[in-house]
Amino acid sequence: MRKLVGGLTFALCLSLGFPQLGFASDGSNEELEHSDVGSIVQFEGVTDIVTPEQPSEPDMIYPDILNPDEPSCVACGVPSQKVSTISGPNLVSTKFVRYLSGSWSYASRYTWTKSNTASATVTSDAGLSAGGISSKLGVSSSVTTSYSVAATIPADSKRLSKLAFYSDYNKRYVKVSTYISGKLYSSKNTYHYAPRKDTYLLAAYK
Repeated sequence: MRKLVGGLTFALCLSLGFPQLGFASDGSNEELEHSDVGSIVQFEGVTDIVTPEQPSEPDMIYPDILNPDEPSCVACGVPSQKVSTISGPNLVSTKFVRYLSGSWSYASRYTWTKSNTASATVTSDAGLSAGGISSKLGVSSSVTTSYSVAATIPADSKRLSKLAFYSDYNKRYVKVSTYISGKLYSSKNTYHYAPRKDTYLLAAYK
């Protein structure tokens, strides 16, 4: 009995101390907006990968990063930010980006010709935009898919549906550290999604 209690206590501490471990095996379709979707039509887009940024030289403080209760400092230096990966990347397949049709309809098929762009996203505010994190890591900030011919996506005309755009993403758990005059000012964690080249069009049902 004592061994059983000790084992359960250890498992609980492990799950609380390392929450990111639960994301080590991101499933192939876990990010689908709808579990009920039609046939997936896959396309290959062009990724926008940027060179990692170099830290800027200290100059002048940005007033919005200071605590409003503290006096502002003009010569403290420009805040520099460093992004480090805690875990990942893990593949997240067919993550919902947006709807391409405005209304639910009983359509038998959809036709699409315009280009679509999937951009990097974050799950919470870490003091740096999703594109800024992509730039720091040197990973894609967006992927654009153009269709040389009209894409036709079949749908069940007996059910309400919308045309939807999805993309594969690389998911990372990252830390954004902000430094002022070489000293750590703040540190925040977030999940960052960097789009991959594979994108999808499909009918999502209500």
